[in-house]
Amino acid sequence: MGCYRIEWRDSNCNSKSAIGQAFDLIGRDNFKPDLIVGPSCSPGMDPVSQLGSHLNIPVFGWISSDPSLEDKEKHNTLVRLLGPLSVLGEGFIQTFNLFGWKRAFLISTIGPDHGEMGRGVKNAFQNKKKDGFVIARWEQDVEEKASSSVISDIYDRVKREARIVILAIPKDDLRSWMLGAYDKDMTSGDYVFIYVNQELPSKRVLADIQSTSFWEKDDGRDSAARAAYENLFILYTKTLNFKETEKFEREFVSAASGARWSKFNPTTPDIYSFFLHDAIMVHARLATLVGTVSNGREIFERAKNFYYPSGATGDIMFGSSADRNPDFWLFDLDSNGNFTIIAQTITTQGGGQRQMDILIEPKWGDGKRGVNNAPPDVPSCGFEDENCKSYLSIIIPSVVGGVILLAAIIGFLVYRQFRYEREIASMVWKLNYSDLHVYTTGHIPGSQLNFRSLSTNLRKSRVGSSSIAETIAGQIFITIANYKGNHVAIKNVRKSRIKIERDLLLEMKNMNELKHGNLAHFVGACIDSPNICSVWEYCTKGSLQDVIYNENISLDDMFKFSIVNDVLRGLIYLHDSPIKFHGRLKSSNVVIDGRWACKLTDFGLRRFLYGEEEDPEITEAAINEKIIQKLKEGTDPPFRPNLNDFKIESEKNGLVDLIESCWTERPTDRSSLSYILKTLGKLNPNKKANVMDNMIAMMEKYSNHLEDLVAERTVQLDEEKKKTESLLYRMLPQSVADELKVGKPIQAESFDSVTIYFSDIVSFTTLAAESTPLQVVDLLNDLYTLFDEAISQHDVYKVETIGDAYMLVSGLPKRNKDEHAVEIADCAMDLLSGVLKFKVPHKPDFKLRIRIGLHSGPVVAGVVGLTMPRYCLFGDTVNTASRMESNGQASRIHLSNSSYQCLSKFSGYRLADRGEIEVKGKGLMRTYWLYGKENYDKELPDFSKLSADDLPRPVALPVTQGKMKKDSGFDETITNCFHQPKEKVSNGLPPVEK
Repeated sequence: MGCYRIEWRDSNCNSKSAIGQAFDLIGRDNFKPDLIVGPSCSPGMDPVSQLGSHLNIPVFGWISSDPSLEDKEKHNTLVRLLGPLSVLGEGFIQTFNLFGWKRAFLISTIGPDHGEMGRGVKNAFQNKKKDGFVIARWEQDVEEKASSSVISDIYDRVKREARIVILAIPKDDLRSWMLGAYDKDMTSGDYVFIYVNQELPSKRVLADIQSTSFWEKDDGRDSAARAAYENLFILYTKTLNFKETEKFEREFVSAASGARWSKFNPTTPDIYSFFLHDAIMVHARLATLVGTVSNGREIFERAKNFYYPSGATGDIMFGSSADRNPDFWLFDLDSNGNFTIIAQTITTQGGGQRQMDILIEPKWGDGKRGVNNAPPDVPSCGFEDENCKSYLSIIIPSVVGGVILLAAIIGFLVYRQFRYEREIASMVWKLNYSDLHVYTTGHIPGSQLNFRSLSTNLRKSRVGSSSIAETIAGQIFITIANYKGNHVAIKNVRKSRIKIERDLLLEMKNMNELKHGNLAHFVGACIDSPNICSVWEYCTKGSLQDVIYNENISLDDMFKFSIVNDVLRGLIYLHDSPIKFHGRLKSSNVVIDGRWACKLTDFGLRRFLYGEEEDPEITEAAINEKIIQKLKEGTDPPFRPNLNDFKIESEKNGLVDLIESCWTERPTDRSSLSYILKTLGKLNPNKKANVMDNMIAMMEKYSNHLEDLVAERTVQLDEEKKKTESLLYRMLPQSVADELKVGKPIQAESFDSVTIYFSDIVSFTTLAAESTPLQVVDLLNDLYTLFDEAISQHDVYKVETIGDAYMLVSGLPKRNKDEHAVEIADCAMDLLSGVLKFKVPHKPDFKLRIRIGLHSGPVVAGVVGLTMPRYCLFGDTVNTASRMESNGQASRIHLSNSSYQCLSKFSGYRLADRGEIEVKGKGLMRTYWLYGKENYDKELPDFSKLSADDLPRPVALPVTQGKMKKDSGFDETITNCFHQPKEKVSNGLPPVEK
């Protein structure tokens, strides 16, 4: 075969022969194959596959389907073209999902094939247990050719536990099991049987099951068998692609006719040869993808989830273990008695979701069709009718319960009507006039107005029956009384008697039950002549009429919107109640309570007031008749108030349009109350429904504003506090100032070692004499501002300035160990450098020079005085430092021996020995000049020129090599700084060098 070498050995379908043949081929014949195909039988495949795994040779199984070969820890180079028997369970899961089943009864006969099929189904259901799938019972190892009694006993158990039966049995036994189901009355559509077989669906197999010969035996029971098979599904693996199969068969016949194969006597290929063909094709494809034909593990890994379309055995999809995942066919008996494919699964490339798709609607044993008519896997009444009782046990309790329920409903209705009539007859609204204690004065406790409704020009106007007031001395007042501790308003009714009728009682009951925040509560009525009256809730703020005519009350838009909202809400509730309408709505019948909520009053009571006598004061009844007559006749245009001035103010918010829509001539064209309320809500800038809510909102707004104002003032206070503290810290040390702020007394404090700086302006007296006082002040201000900026870079404290004298100290009030000398020395050089560039404002050509003196030693510091307190230093160290300055020279820094000793402990300073000088009050003292520092980059006076004329001439000392460093935290006693042995320096040392 060209470049291919093919070796064939017969395994005899047993493990001993298979491993022996493989050993002889590889070991004795020294042949290392690139691919092992087979053995075809599972017993022979097991050892050969493990050998292939050991040698890393790809092994392709084309028939072996034993589940033991699923262990890919041992068989890690094995790729199988025929899926294992265990994958049959996946076909059942898809079928059950299609019909909505979860529960099944599994029956399998003796034998490894049927037993493994049953195990595969059992494991598939177990893996789906969390989704509700369950095998109710597994009747395994049932004998083949089981007797009718065995079948009957098993079916008795089926009836008690399931309705879907899975049969993993030999095909020859299927008819006996289905006839047994017929005999047990299980073929009327309540049960479904699904038959599964490991046999591959070849053309011969398909031809067998797709004909009546599959169930017809001509034994007198064919009709029973036909009825039983109506309840049977057959599940087969879908492993043939007939188009590719036919092509392969033609190629096989053509190749077999050659001389090379004639000695094998080839015939028509069996179905397994198609799998062998696909094994070779899949290996070639995988070898191309991985770039090797013989690396078993690489080919095995690439085969996982690999998809190979349109093979001779159909589309090939491998699973995660490199075993083929087959698709399935589901067969059902058609009307001709032949089994035909009604559903199939399809595996998509990439391992997509697999599901069973319906091709033809299934037909069930009861004659119904369609997926939706599938029988349930659990009967609605349960397997033992435990969920359903007998008809009699249902009918009797139902009838009794219905009778009891009907009697209860009738009794409830009768009782409710009885209670309703009793409530009407009880007249809870009826009051005894003797319980009303009328106030005799014009002022009522707790009220804030005298409730005058009209001014004096209305004294003669009519107080009609709709008013709840009486006219006294030209003013209109409400009659107020105390009823059981509460203030109530009384409206007298001019009737001699009240006739008690059902309609009146019903009206009074409805009035008494009305409860709403914008309706004045109807307390009750007195019906005993001559004190016939109605009694209402009393509101302390009076009526809306009182408020409108009170010149001392000014209503803003917030109050107006709130009042209209309250009136509308009261009317809406009233219209939805049994009262239906107000009938007497006017400003005097809108009252205001203590919370500024508006309430409607004097509504209803139509039957109670019917027949009321005319007011004896009215003598101009004809006026009313004329008014009514004019209303009937109407005018064109209708008479309405003038809103011209109001339009100018309200043209932007649509309020005028709303008002005009409320008084259109035809009532049906007027806006509804709910629309008016909704529109006002949009127009109301405050958005709150009533006065109290608006007032609370305003208070919250003011409260938030006050909080913001307090926060702003607090920030300003903090800023001023910082300014004050900054000023105080400029006058006193911060530690001292902090103690003063908390009221602590300031005690004088001793400091063992500090360094004091004194400086003075040379020839200041002459300069001052040649300058005006203001020029002197400007000079010193500019100079000391320069000094203040320089000292801010050092740990020094400015003690004071007196005229042209400038005093600094380091080492207090915050101790800094020996670093005080360094801080003062560095600061002195910065000040001396700054003076070189300083220009006298009014004498630009004048060269300003200063003398600087430094001394280190102990001092006592404290605050002196209460008025303009000062932080002062006391001790001989202060005097000595002053002497160092006064005995110094212009543009030089003069050091005492103690400062020299302190400075010598640090490295880098350039010093010169001045020798001994006479110091007033001190005698002879050895002093030093500080004229520079290593790496100091600022300009300093030329010391060699300054000291050229000195006698004796100063002696330059070696640059200090002290081991201490600034900010090093060196912890040594302070007194070591200036109590070390003095270094003797001869006047005969060489002069200082530039």
